[in-house]
Amino acid sequence: MKKLLAAVSLTFLSATTTLIQAQDWQSLGGKIISNNGSRMTFTVSKNGTVYVAYSNAMNAGLLNVCQFDGQEWKYVGKADFSQGPANAIALSADNNGTLYVAYRDMKRQEKALVQKFDGTEWVLVGKAEVSQGMVNSISLQFDKSNTPWLALADQKRGRLSVYKLANDTWTELASPEEHTPGDFVTLAFDHTDIPYICFSNTAMGGKATVKKWVAGNWLQVGKTTASDKEAKYTSFALDSKGTPYVAYQDAFFNNKVMARKFDGANWVNMGDPVFSLSSNDNVSLAVEPSSGTPYVAFHNKSNFGDKADVKKIVSGKWVDAGNAAGEGSGAFNTLLFQNSALYICFNESGNGATVKKLAAGK
Repeated sequence: MKKLLAAVSLTFLSATTTLIQAQDWQSLGGKIISNNGSRMTFTVSKNGTVYVAYSNAMNAGLLNVCQFDGQEWKYVGKADFSQGPANAIALSADNNGTLYVAYRDMKRQEKALVQKFDGTEWVLVGKAEVSQGMVNSISLQFDKSNTPWLALADQKRGRLSVYKLANDTWTELASPEEHTPGDFVTLAFDHTDIPYICFSNTAMGGKATVKKWVAGNWLQVGKTTASDKEAKYTSFALDSKGTPYVAYQDAFFNNKVMARKFDGANWVNMGDPVFSLSSNDNVSLAVEPSSGTPYVAFHNKSNFGDKADVKKIVSGKWVDAGNAAGEGSGAFNTLLFQNSALYICFNESGNGATVKKLAAGK
């Protein structure tokens, strides 16, 4: 009888532990769309409103934006509002909460364009499409004066292009890289409003490269590139003091995840040089604003299951940030902080586009 009670107690304890772990990442409103394979990204405005943009694989890949109202997901404007299939989607809210989306439209000669929601409908920003032709990576951010900036991996021109909006016209700045469009582009501003750009530099063997805008020129951050070898799925973030961080899939180390920070002179490893156990992709990096703790999300394709994993660094070691954020495909994941809360958006097997929030203290 004692053995039976012990077994029952152990089973109950195990089930309770599993339930507690399952609550580490709290789903916002359940699934947004049910189809896997959709391109997606998300943003959280300064007032905490969560938005998701995705291409609707159930309707020719047309673009949708949804908002979480605290209970459920609702469309922002009309559904499927792009002319053609949408790819390379970037979503951002400006300093006043106005929502902008940038993407490549297959029916506009694969050019990049930017639209904003005016309260009723999605309207074009600028007088025309931004790029001359196909782009394969887009990043959209706002400076402190609320001016939108756009970075594009421009395949048509074979260069990395950066624009900012002036008098309703997209004005191009000097290129961070004239000889290749690069890929996996991230644009970010530090606490002093200096723009940085991070990208996989195909002109240098795909190495992760970080540059910042100084006196009308893009200058490389560090004496060398941020990665030693080819880097894919590069992700970039700055802490509240302006320290740059980068995470990426390292081709030299069997596509495992590498994370580094810039110490003022060099790019140095954070924790274990390679902290994931197997081949991974879809890397996303975010830094907690108050503590400066870096978090990395990635699609973990290990022998223990296909899932979206999130880790943080504690005392020089990478540890789990809660349990796995989701089972099945962790594709297209994006990780970000807003108001000290950590959110992740990813394509979860069986649930499609999903947004989750990490419980406090995890």
